[in-house]
Amino acid sequence: MAERLTFNSGPFLENSVRDSIEAEIKALQKRIDSGNLSEKEVACYQRRIERLNNQLIKK
Repeated sequence: MAERLTFNSGPFLENSVRDSIEAEIKALQKRIDSGNLSEKEVACYQRRIERLNNQLIKK
């Protein structure tokens, strides 16, 4: 039986997890690009994107 990758099973994220993180990053970036946010909201979204990118790198 093939072993299924999980967060704790190695250096690579399971594809569905990676896809969901990447989708969230794209959605946040789209909100930033809309130009309808305050500077505070943009900064918050940018920090969130940075944390998500770090998750992709660490896992």
